Amino acid sequence: MEVRAEGPECSAVAPVQYALAVLLSSRALANALVLAGLLATAPGRAQDADAERRARGAFEEGTAALARGDIAAGADALRRSLDLYPYLPTAYNLAVALAQLERPAEAATLLDAILGGRYGGLSDAQRSEARALLQDLVPQVARVRVTLRGADAPWLRVDDALRPMEVGAPRVFHLPPGRHVLAAGAENVRAHRLALRLAPGALEEVRIDLSRPPRGTLRVVAPEPSLEVEIVGVAAARGALERTVPVGVYEVGLVEEPEARRSVSVEAGLARTVRLERAARRWPWAVALASVVVVGAAVGLGVGLARRGGGGPENDPVFGTIEALGPR
Repeated sequence: MEVRAEGPECSAVAPVQYALAVLLSSRALANALVLAGLLATAPGRAQDADAERRARGAFEEGTAALARGDIAAGADALRRSLDLYPYLPTAYNLAVALAQLERPAEAATLLDAILGGRYGGLSDAQRSEARALLQDLVPQVARVRVTLRGADAPWLRVDDALRPMEVGAPRVFHLPPGRHVLAAGAENVRAHRLALRLAPGALEEVRIDLSRPPRGTLRVVAPEPSLEVEIVGVAAARGALERTVPVGVYEVGLVEEPEARRSVSVEAGLARTVRLERAARRWPWAVALASVVVVGAAVGLGVGLARRGGGGPENDPVFGTIEALGPR
């Protein structure tokens, strides 16, 4: 698995105030085209009169809300319309509304789909407008370009959401800055897991080879910089040691204290840090003190037996018949 980070591809700019817009010449023209029945020409959707009617109604509700400045209500209505029917002006109006609501990752994802032709073909002017809006959003979002190889029919989950993928075909995801978890796999292939922390405007390059066993990172830190640590069978180093290794269980410890090694597990895509401590030692004075206590106890027992009198045998409920040693 390779992970390569690149810096922002464009400099940060001040937030852009977006006007209400559609890819067609005006909102009125967009409504007119919808009412004229162009919904039926949208790609990849079976003709459903009821769905078209509800999509048209939600579209009109959304554009009306945008016109009066209720951006949140407009976005909700346009989302309902787009879910019912994939229509280009609906998608673009929704992207604009999401950008105004400071949801740049969602807006960028939708614009990327528009530019990819999911909602129909674009003229040069329309493509230029959509691309310009997307570039305005790039400094506000984090991007991950993922490529999967090494298995047929791979799957990918981004923060538990399943995303379609093809072998060897990179795909860019626009995400909110922060921590995200990617998981990839295929049938009869153990899942690979990767945790990323993404910065605004950055692009992370992630390539996952599903033919190789999943890997994780193990870091071992000594209690003192002068001490040597080891991952048994992998490597050793003074002070600290970090290695990317196949998932599994490993023994780690201080080289000078092999009897104190401990087992740790490494999970796919995760980094684990183990901070070692010196093994507890028994000091010589403690051993000597223990010896004195034992000897003292033995002497006390002898004195007690001797004081029980007379030199003859004595019955003890635990030890049986005891011969006390007295003076001869």
